[in-house]
Amino acid sequence: MIGSQRYHWKSSTLLTLSTITIVLGLSWQKPQFQPSIFTEPKTQDPLYLPASITLLGHSNWVYALAISTDNQYLTSASYDGKIKIWHLKTGQLLHRLSGHTDAIETLIISPDSKILVSGGWDNRIRVWNLETGELIRTLKGHGEDVKTLAISSDGKWLASGSADQTIKLWNLSTGKEHLTLKTSDWVRSIVFSPDNQTLVSGSENGSVEIWSLTDGKRLKTLTAHSQAVWSVALSPDGETLATASPDKTIKLWQLNDLQLKHTLTGHSRAVWTLAFSPDSQMLASGSYDKTIRLWNPKTGQQIHQWEGHQKPVWSLAFSRDSQILASGSSDETVKLWQISSLEKFPPRPSTLSPEVNLQPQPTASEITNPKTLAQLNQMLYDVIDRNWQSVTFNETLIYRVKLTADGQLASYQPMNAAASDWVSETPLEKLRQRDILPRDLIEFEVVMMPSGVLEVAPVGGWN
Repeated sequence: MIGSQRYHWKSSTLLTLSTITIVLGLSWQKPQFQPSIFTEPKTQDPLYLPASITLLGHSNWVYALAISTDNQYLTSASYDGKIKIWHLKTGQLLHRLSGHTDAIETLIISPDSKILVSGGWDNRIRVWNLETGELIRTLKGHGEDVKTLAISSDGKWLASGSADQTIKLWNLSTGKEHLTLKTSDWVRSIVFSPDNQTLVSGSENGSVEIWSLTDGKRLKTLTAHSQAVWSVALSPDGETLATASPDKTIKLWQLNDLQLKHTLTGHSRAVWTLAFSPDSQMLASGSYDKTIRLWNPKTGQQIHQWEGHQKPVWSLAFSRDSQILASGSSDETVKLWQISSLEKFPPRPSTLSPEVNLQPQPTASEITNPKTLAQLNQMLYDVIDRNWQSVTFNETLIYRVKLTADGQLASYQPMNAAASDWVSETPLEKLRQRDILPRDLIEFEVVMMPSGVLEVAPVGGWN
């Protein structure tokens, strides 16, 4: 039986072993955060790279991602109806945006890195100040959920695609509707051509449509896939159109004549999302099979593969320098993958040093000495109690915390949705000691209740 020590965490109540009570946290499932380990592959096998950062905080699927062109901000949106703005280099959570009344399906950032636009199941488009997180305006016009957004490279025009079978063109600076295009089916994905003269859309019926933005006419319809086109992507150099579908394939088309160049196979389930690197040298794909694959769009050859998510991958975004790929998944996490330059493919282990690791994964210790556990329990309580005096909240927060034998806080993981919302602001982040090498650690459950009660108990028991 595992005991806990229970007291009011906003007072200086003395910790004693006589206050041991039962913690019901034994049945809580451990979060499935398994580290990726680099191993030298066989020549014919794809190379697996480790994730450099895992970001926690959403309480449902992470359905959309966008990275600002200045490489400062990563934005993520979820079926939980929330948007989070992170600092790309550190993983620090900067803002939580609330405004949508239902799931958010799409995000886009303006080329000047000042504006964030979101759309979702509430049929609304919301325009935000990326730096401050303030809502600028809400655009109304679609009769069904907004599934996809795109912004022209000059930053003037916003395009939105919807399940109402329309594409709307908006003046981004004024929010006024400029043009409405009637499509053949639900619009799953849209993208502007590099010259901003045409728009490419992918539909539920498997077709790709090319539109003139001068007069709104449909220029061409391409039967691209046997099932829905979930994602369309254009290489920044304007040469290649990529399409992805639940039919498990990715197709690469020559943009100038729409001739099929390559059909990419390898995913074992539906392919939901695509992203070209800004240098046009890489194409990333995310799938229901939980994998992310990196392709050479010139040759159609696979060059990398990652298997770090526990559930399907729904969204991808490249950093401006093409060195970081972000992925969002049904497992409620965002992962950042560090990429070497194309000239160094396949990379050596020395190129894989992560920038930050927000979720270290060392092995827990088998220490069961009651005296050691009691001392560490006292130490952990004291330091949390001192750092939470001014914090107020309305929900119970549960964390799994790992300590070294000398009391240094090595890592922490939220164990419920409320705790995930506090994952960056919690004082545990200030207490965490970076650069602790993997070693024997002792795990504790920490439960903080709105009533002011704090519970701390070692995982593994006092005996």
